[in-house]
Amino acid sequence: MYNTVLMMNGIKHTMLLQALSRKVEACTSISKLG
Repeated sequence: MYNTVLMMNGIKHTMLLQALSRKVEACTSISKLG
């Protein structure tokens, strides 16, 4: 039970990190264009 909760939290965390990195990538590409 606890392991599954931990895994779910880990998945949420990695998804958040991926979304953040994509945002950063988009911002950098926009700044490069501008």
